[in-house]
Amino acid sequence: NACRMGGNNAKAAFWQPATYKRRDGEEPDNCAICQMAMEAEAPEEERGEGDVVQLSACGHFFHLPCLLQCVKDNHLKCPICGVHYGINVGNQPKGTMKVGRSSGSLPGYEGYGTITISYRLKSGTQGPQHYHPGMHYEGTSRTAYLPDCPEGRKVLHLLQVAWDRRLLFTVGRSITNETENCVVWNGIHHKTQTQGGEVEHGYPDPTYLSRVTEELASVGVT
Repeated sequence: NACRMGGNNAKAAFWQPATYKRRDGEEPDNCAICQMAMEAEAPEEERGEGDVVQLSACGHFFHLPCLLQCVKDNHLKCPICGVHYGINVGNQPKGTMKVGRSSGSLPGYEGYGTITISYRLKSGTQGPQHYHPGMHYEGTSRTAYLPDCPEGRKVLHLLQVAWDRRLLFTVGRSITNETENCVVWNGIHHKTQTQGGEVEHGYPDPTYLSRVTEELASVGVT
């Protein structure tokens, strides 16, 4: 199944009722979620259940009951192309994000100052949205760096939006420490060193700002 999270309170603006009909000479498309036919003319044993709807922005077709499985807290990500509908909110534990600036430059960004981001997330008890509800989790403190240039300031703004939407951290297993039930990064890469290049999670890394912008866009932060 392409989607796991259920929900039945999606905004009507996400999709509209549609009649799927293949174009002459084209192979019929199946619903990408259930892999059953969407054509009304298809044999009954090959058809999926429920009405067909079309997503409003990207135009992809799905069976409505299948698509409802993909809605989580009034947010939907198209299973085919990844277009976001609504606001994606994660399960990041409570904490603080503080921003500082200094005059020193990062390798590759000489002439610009440095933005320092300090994250602090306290230990606590996992909620129903985490993978071990009711169990204790260990918090963490992390420091990250950005160049204080126009592109770096844009990334900072996007990271602040992602923080407010609880998307930067989650509770899980630390691959580095091989520890369960602790606060870990949630797929948005940060530069935690000022030097050492990409291998050491530092600078110089000329494509980092564009890569992290794409990662943020993949979770609906643009």
